[in-house]
Amino acid sequence: MYGDYALRIDLWLGNEADPRNCERIIEIMKSHNILHSGLSGEINSIEINDGTLNFDFTITNKDQSDILILDINKTGLNLFHYFTNGLSIWDSNSNKVFDNSIEVQIPDPWDSYNTDWLTQLKSGESTSFSINYSAETILNPGQYKLLFEFPGLSYQVKKDHLIQNGNRIWLGDITLRKKITID
Repeated sequence: MYGDYALRIDLWLGNEADPRNCERIIEIMKSHNILHSGLSGEINSIEINDGTLNFDFTITNKDQSDILILDINKTGLNLFHYFTNGLSIWDSNSNKVFDNSIEVQIPDPWDSYNTDWLTQLKSGESTSFSINYSAETILNPGQYKLLFEFPGLSYQVKKDHLIQNGNRIWLGDITLRKKITID
């Protein structure tokens, strides 16, 4: 999905030590200036009121360089959800109890992007976003797992467009997870 100029290093599942933390590999990548820490994210809150689910999260740039990220306030809700599945909520029995029903807007052409959709996130900086979903589901008291994938661009960005005005476009995606208890 990234072409021949980027490599995603990711850990899918498991409780073992994270093999990405190998000091030898980290030092080799640092010495060639090819290690990018990327983004991290955190789910701040979720509230359900009168058929609306309010979802707030924060994205932080952990990289040494400034990054351009997709900005939901610039794309709009429908176009943003073309790039992500959005928020899902699972109960303690692993049943999906909420899945957003956003009608996605497909870019034209489908494999394109617009730099107007991007916001600069400086190294070490954080930004918060809010999404209001329609929620017919009532969450009963209990424990739930929240899952949200914050998207980046991937196949849309060619190598010669990766850097825009000294900022690198975020290619990856990050998965935000949180466990909550509803009383």
